[in-house]
Amino acid sequence: MTNLPFMTSNTSHMIFRRFSLLTVGLFLSTAALQAQQSGKELYGLYCAACHGTDGVGAEGNPNPPLAKSEWLQGTPKRAAAAVLKGLVGPIEVRGKMYNLAMPPQGAVLNDQQLASILTYVRKSWGNRQKKAITSDEIAAVRAELADRKAPWTAQELTKKYPIPRNRKYVRLNHLIATVYHGEWETFPDFSQLEIVSTEEEKRNLIDLAHADRTQGVGIVWTGKIHTDVESDFNAVLDASDGARMFINGEEIVTVEGVGKMGPERARRRRFRMSKGEHDFRLEYFNRNSETPGIVLEFKGKRGQVYLSESRLKVKDTNPPILLKPKGDNAVIYRNFIKGARPRSIGVGYAKGVNQSFSIEKLSPELVWTGKFIDAGRHWTNRGQGFEPPAGDKVVTLLKGPGYALSDPDKQLDLQYGGYTLDEKMQPHFFYTVEGVKVTDFLHPSDSGLTRTLTYHLPEGVEAPKGLRLITASADNLSVSGSQVTLDHGLTIQSPSPLSPDGSIPLTPSAEPTTLTLNYSWSAK
Repeated sequence: MTNLPFMTSNTSHMIFRRFSLLTVGLFLSTAALQAQQSGKELYGLYCAACHGTDGVGAEGNPNPPLAKSEWLQGTPKRAAAAVLKGLVGPIEVRGKMYNLAMPPQGAVLNDQQLASILTYVRKSWGNRQKKAITSDEIAAVRAELADRKAPWTAQELTKKYPIPRNRKYVRLNHLIATVYHGEWETFPDFSQLEIVSTEEEKRNLIDLAHADRTQGVGIVWTGKIHTDVESDFNAVLDASDGARMFINGEEIVTVEGVGKMGPERARRRRFRMSKGEHDFRLEYFNRNSETPGIVLEFKGKRGQVYLSESRLKVKDTNPPILLKPKGDNAVIYRNFIKGARPRSIGVGYAKGVNQSFSIEKLSPELVWTGKFIDAGRHWTNRGQGFEPPAGDKVVTLLKGPGYALSDPDKQLDLQYGGYTLDEKMQPHFFYTVEGVKVTDFLHPSDSGLTRTLTYHLPEGVEAPKGLRLITASADNLSVSGSQVTLDHGLTIQSPSPLSPDGSIPLTPSAEPTTLTLNYSWSAK
């Protein structure tokens, strides 16, 4: 067969060459187009079917959320490795367990595509990793893991690429919402009410979505609260109408009554929480507010953490005012202190010891170490409520008065007389007990606090029979010889043996007599 002029060997070579160049050009154009696709577009194409367009998981598909995920914090190698090689088995994300399989995507996504997707995901939906990931970084991870055949488990992945400890260091786990109906102006006893529904909070956030009505409804959330570190926290709670939060059974912060959310109702409480998991309970009711809402936030040394779906939209109207001694001089706080009687007087001493003296019980009622107290609540706009001690090792000393008589039916005559300040601004309290004049002086010592009491029986006053000083009357005190032991290793040392109830018999006379007690905390 005769070759046609245009089918010579040279011509066919040129046609093939032109075709090859066209193919390569088309391939390069396609690759360039893919490279130009945004991370958002690529995410929608390859990831949204499972993880949702908003990163919280597709409807009806129980895949782990990517929004605010601790697994996306820190090094991008962790997320890149999971996508390249896949992930199987149980994994905990934001306090909830998942047990699914993510197939490897290393053969589907090239380095630039994966870099674009991870850059987009790590800065979206509450994730705050702003630095862009490059294709070279992905290529390096791909090369590092070239010999790996099996998908990762969560344990293997975090061992190789640890999650940074500054992730959401306070979080709610295993959160259950129980709904009730009723109209209340104060907190009801929810245990006596009929349950309307019980729902799992899948995102482990306080959320009103489970309420089947906007008015005449109450919700109780129960579960666990976990913190990675022992720390001081400021809990901020706002609600319409009422809400109160408990940790390990202790009421931490409360919004009382009915009213709209805002700076006048939002309440703040400083407290300390130890590392680990604790019992959590939050009670809420809305009587008739047309705009129900609830916000819970924690502020600690590692930043602010939101534990509710809604966030606080008002400015903090009570900035902290931490009172502390100046040099050797004490500082006094005459406002409501949580755990003490309303008329108590707080005193912060040098050497990091503090007490609240009850002018009704005529005795120190609370003692604690470390920081004294935050005056922000009461010294700004005359805030309501009780402010807790700001320090550590808070011990309640007394349930009743600081003195007693052998006759329990006799009315004890206690008369407060005021106080004077010495050169170190330390108060010396004056009062009478059954006519006996008493000076009560506390001051810091090397081990804690020293309390010096001076008793004087005025002329013409008969010595009371069976008068006793009550060193402590807390539920868990133990008495051994001349020592009383209470919470946090606090001991009260008497100069003479104590009665089994921890009291000291008093025999006042016309000549002033002195009694010295030493309060100290163990090093534990």
